Amino acid sequence: MKELEKGSQFIQAGNYSAAEESMRALLEVAPENIEARYVLAAALMQQARYAEALAEITRIRECEPEHAGAAMVEIYVYQKQDKVATEIRLLETFIQRLRKWLPRDSERYGRFLSESWSLLGSAYTLLGKPEKAVEAFLHSSRLEPNQIQKVREYSNALFAANYAAELPIQQLDRLARGYQALLADCEPYEHFVEAKAKLRIGFISPDLRRHPVAFFLYPLLHNLSQAQYEVFAYAANAEDAVSSLLRAQFTAWCNISGFSAQQAAAQVYADEIDILVDLSGHTKNNCLPVLAFRPAPVQICGIGYFNTTGLKAVDYFLSDVYCDPPGQPATGFSERLLRLPHSHFCYMPLQAMPLPGALPCRKNGYVTFGCFNNFSKVTDEVLAVWQEILCRVPTAHLLLKSRILGSDEGQAVV
Repeated sequence: MKELEKGSQFIQAGNYSAAEESMRALLEVAPENIEARYVLAAALMQQARYAEALAEITRIRECEPEHAGAAMVEIYVYQKQDKVATEIRLLETFIQRLRKWLPRDSERYGRFLSESWSLLGSAYTLLGKPEKAVEAFLHSSRLEPNQIQKVREYSNALFAANYAAELPIQQLDRLARGYQALLADCEPYEHFVEAKAKLRIGFISPDLRRHPVAFFLYPLLHNLSQAQYEVFAYAANAEDAVSSLLRAQFTAWCNISGFSAQQAAAQVYADEIDILVDLSGHTKNNCLPVLAFRPAPVQICGIGYFNTTGLKAVDYFLSDVYCDPPGQPATGFSERLLRLPHSHFCYMPLQAMPLPGALPCRKNGYVTFGCFNNFSKVTDEVLAVWQEILCRVPTAHLLLKSRILGSDEGQAVV
């Protein structure tokens, strides 16, 4: 049905109000159309109209109790509200039931199952259960039919592994080698380096925008002599005001957000970059598949990540004496470490900051400690340190801000 296809296209394009309008029009003439009601529920969910979306799901289940799409929309309703306990319960149930609801050789089965394991991995990460998150993301990667998404899910597993203090180093090594295996078919470029008047350095990242990486990168760019170097940017992100400030520091700027990894690699190679610096590692929307083609003769990772990429095509990893103390083996790194004798993080705010005010403790009569961070980083060891600090300063208060604390369910779990 053309109208149903149009509604699905609106969803894919992110035009949720148009999808809602077209599905309501279709349901007026065909109220029994379950798929139209499913698309409507998805459109309502994306507009944060959760009660209305759940009402449509209820109507779907009255006619078709085993509708897999409706179950996924329901899961997203709770996921978007950070009701992580309910989300995990629904996901675990859905994964078990999906085997009964859909043929295992169907495209929808593989897609729904992979997506469910990915959502479960994200939920476990948010909950501070990184070992379970790693396994969930690996399940998602194995089941994912799309090669690009398969690689992304594997990256998610490697990123989650950074939170898992109990994972043996041998398992982390196997994980890193597995990532290289997924990209083994990427044909590397050959390089015939010719002397240039200026060395060409490229920086590639999905975070050349308002993001912590930008605030650490800016001072490096600001002090990099363009008399000696030509500096190229490859931005895999939508641009904002911070992007504009960064752009002024580069010789050339190319937005590769719509490029495939192969197309982005071709652009880097065509620009004759001598040294390509990846700033994302295995973080969200990373550019590591571009580096797998080795579009530059020398490739480095650093600043935006702190662990191995696992890629043979990455030659060096930027670190320092604090992140990787000298005298200790660089266990698990496939790259050669470049250890700076000082911190490799240099922060520069991109706007004028106000002067510090009076100390609140003088007014309050107690010191307030704060942690405004991803709560997945708050391990048992961290909690033990906090406990010791609070025992030594018994009048102190501790202020926590984190996404998981934004819902009653999240607070109950924590």
